[in-house]
Amino acid sequence: MSFYFDSREWMDRRIDPESNSVSEVFLGGINAFLQFACSQADYEERQTLLCPCARCKNVKQRDAKVVSRHLFLYGFKGNNYVWTSHGEKIYTIGESSGAKHSTGEEEMW
Repeated sequence: MSFYFDSREWMDRRIDPESNSVSEVFLGGINAFLQFACSQADYEERQTLLCPCARCKNVKQRDAKVVSRHLFLYGFKGNNYVWTSHGEKIYTIGESSGAKHSTGEEEMW
């Protein structure tokens, strides 16, 4: 599962160009994301989480089954490489989550 946390590039590889269907790496990433998000105290308390799909954009609370379906159908919203809305630690400048994607903060400095 650490593969899905080391690099979030799988989020952009929703469709397998050879089969023209949802890729296996993307499906594995959805499972890793949901396992992580559903283990957080907020989810355990409410039984819902913010849906990070391209349609809901981390604004609407949904149950895990709906979030899974939305991610399968619509993919992740753009630039969703740090899951701060789902329990991941918020990093300060100089720290690293291990993700190889830019959050946009580097360009500001």
